[in-house]
Amino acid sequence: MSKIEELIQQLCPNGVEWKKIGDVCNTITDYTAAGSFANIAENVKYISEKEYAQLVRTTDLKSNFSNPDKFVYVNEHAFNYLWRVNLIGEGLILPNVGNCGEIYHYTENGVVQTFLLICTCQLNLRFPNKMSMVKS
Repeated sequence: MSKIEELIQQLCPNGVEWKKIGDVCNTITDYTAAGSFANIAENVKYISEKEYAQLVRTTDLKSNFSNPDKFVYVNEHAFNYLWRVNLIGEGLILPNVGNCGEIYHYTENGVVQTFLLICTCQLNLRFPNKMSMVKS
């Protein structure tokens, strides 16, 4: 029996329903989908004062957003430029630099950085907070 089969048997004794990824999400993207690093540098400036949108970073997720003085923001121009990685509503965030293997369920709006972002169309997870870490 594979590890996944063992976990399913242990954690889901009634079994699981398998779905194709396209059935449960409508977007899979990452920060570099916005353009080249040079174009991103031209169009996106990080701001320490509260601005148009918060840039969601791994450090914010790991601290459960408990350090607002360390938040990073972007202005409206940067937000619009980064339209492919704007998280409106809930999604799964998978760090692809530094913290690979972690998965976060996030339900607020923001711009995500250095993550693989999966925007869900019918994710039905039940978590108590606006953000929860899913152990992988």
